[in-house]
Amino acid sequence: MSSPIERDVAAATEQAVLRVRPWVARAVRLGFVTKGVVYVIMGALATKAAMRIGRAEDVPDPRGALGTILRRPFGQVMLTVAAAGLAAYAVWRLSQAIFDLEHDGTTRRHWLTRVARAGSGLAYGSLALAALELLTDWSLGAGSGRPRDWTAKLMARPMGTWAVAAIGAGVVAVGAYHLYRAVRGKFSRSLRLRALSPRVRWCVTAFGRLGFAARGAVFALVGAFLIIAAERHSPGEAKGLAEALRALEAIDYGPWAVGAVGVGLIAYGVFQFVEAVYRRIDVG
Repeated sequence: MSSPIERDVAAATEQAVLRVRPWVARAVRLGFVTKGVVYVIMGALATKAAMRIGRAEDVPDPRGALGTILRRPFGQVMLTVAAAGLAAYAVWRLSQAIFDLEHDGTTRRHWLTRVARAGSGLAYGSLALAALELLTDWSLGAGSGRPRDWTAKLMARPMGTWAVAAIGAGVVAVGAYHLYRAVRGKFSRSLRLRALSPRVRWCVTAFGRLGFAARGAVFALVGAFLIIAAERHSPGEAKGLAEALRALEAIDYGPWAVGAVGVGLIAYGVFQFVEAVYRRIDVG
């Protein structure tokens, strides 16, 4: 039986957690807003490239989009806020994976979902570190190198070519999963949309479908180039987002495809803004 002191400590801890939870949820929502801004920037520049207003090589990766934020008025303040939001989002994703906050269960499918959330947490944690790198002179190892650089380093190791191929296959699989989500449209189940009109709910779902389809296409394209790099044992074949879109732009009807991807990335960014407001967020 616990002592009065232990009960008092437990009660105080529970009260502290209850006070902190709303702030944690707000920080996670800020992470969704930051994601939305990043994808809108990338999508807008891709659309400009398709319209011949800009160039495909001007389309940044997420780190480059953060650099665009930094160059705006009050950029340091905005990027500091963005870094905090991304860090909170990353911690939340990792907590979902480790502590099963959404009660996914232990089936194979649910374990894969938890692994995907862990990967998302690590990716956005790296992006938060990249934001800190841009704000400071620190080198935090946030993966600022180009895909061809880390691919070359990995290929120089034993079984490195197979590792690159496996990573490429994994990225393609993530892209396929996003395309699957776009087709099924079940992503809106995690949103509290009952208060909205049917027309608005339809628009939200449409933005989500378009956004997940574009994101899936980008992942599949980048993953395919990694597989090609491994097959040809040529690190130069590995491409990031801008290089992949430039290669896509060079084929027949390529500018149309790049424009479609750009519009889709903007739609995904807008969908992140919706998630920031209506997403159910369980912080434990």
